[in-house]
Amino acid sequence: MKADISFKDDDLAHKTIPLRWWKAHHRTYPTRAILAQEYLGAPGSSCAVGRLFSAASDVCSTSRGSLLPATMSHIVSSLMWRRKEVPLSNEFEEAGKALEALSLKKNR
Repeated sequence: MKADISFKDDDLAHKTIPLRWWKAHHRTYPTRAILAQEYLGAPGSSCAVGRLFSAASDVCSTSRGSLLPATMSHIVSSLMWRRKEVPLSNEFEEAGKALEALSLKKNR
């Protein structure tokens, strides 16, 4: 995903709090605002770490041992976003449909 966001000097005041900026602009950039909230608002709590390890255990297995670490990271991030019901758009819609089909097949 490429971010094509133009900022005005007023938007980038040194005292701007990133989460407040994204909250103010969430209608303009809805998907990016959700992702920013997820990324910027992630507390370093044991609960958040537990959810991350849970997602990683759902993805990482011996059958996927040949995947690159970056690929594993992308898969875990995608799974976390799906669990948070982050809306998918553009090129991510097709991937989302494929993941949904796999989830339905797994739950049968």
